[in-house]
Amino acid sequence: METMLQPLGEVVIETLAPIAGERVLDIGCGCGHTSLSLAQRVGTEGAITGIDISAPMLSVAKTLAEIAPNRALPSSL
Repeated sequence: METMLQPLGEVVIETLAPIAGERVLDIGCGCGHTSLSLAQRVGTEGAITGIDISAPMLSVAKTLAEIAPNRALPSSL
């Protein structure tokens, strides 16, 4: 599902045009792929908070955030 929705997420990110230092709330973040893309754009000065109803998906998102090269995501994702 993440792969199917990724192109849509990228279009939304381009439309929102987040910049360094911004704070973003990703509602329905799933496994965190869109959150990670947002994190690259807001940088370490910004913050991404991802929320999702699925605990297993949030677990994947936390793992991906921990190994991401740009650690803009908080560990409490």
